[in-house]
Amino acid sequence: MRIPFAALLLLAAAVATRGAAAQRGPGPAAAGPAASPGGGMGMAMGMGMGMGMGPGGGMMMGSGRGAMGKPEWMAVWQGLLSNHAQISRDWRPTAKGIESQTKSNDERLARLIQLHVAQMAGALDACAAQGGCQQPPLRGWDPLFVEVFRRANEIKLKVTNTTNATGDATGVAVQEEGATDAARALARAHAAVVSDFARRGHAAMMEAHEVPKA
Repeated sequence: MRIPFAALLLLAAAVATRGAAAQRGPGPAAAGPAASPGGGMGMAMGMGMGMGMGPGGGMMMGSGRGAMGKPEWMAVWQGLLSNHAQISRDWRPTAKGIESQTKSNDERLARLIQLHVAQMAGALDACAAQGGCQQPPLRGWDPLFVEVFRRANEIKLKVTNTTNATGDATGVAVQEEGATDAARALARAHAAVVSDFARRGHAAMMEAHEVPKA
């Protein structure tokens, strides 16, 4: 079943709220939506503003092009980071890059995983069409991500949305290949960092990463 994009953004906000409330534990602070009178996506964005150094509440800090980029990306990423304990991820190196699987037993989170990967693949494709982006659309303060987008035309993604036997979403399988040694090294370094985000959630959000040697 396809869920409308706007509904997925509302889902991202709700999932982010649920995850943050669970991390805070019981008490007045976990009361929920009242903290964000606008509701919807603003709930996730407002929550992110109060967490750490920037509004993403996730791997992107600040706002604008060098940060998370688009507000809808922020809402989805907030939902995933706030519920990282319910996400499983494995990856392995291949001769040309990596293969990975990212999944959740919670179908709502699984659909957010699919949406997030589609958003990021679209951002990579847009940079590839320009021969690579000198100004990355997101996480511009992190050298690894800057280099990934700079070399976007050297990286190819094949994304497959995964489902269970009853057709419910479970997540994504990704094949990432690099056309050069440098791009293949970037694919592997990026895969390791994404796994760290899935493992540690918000605790990993502000760390920058070096560009690997080919």
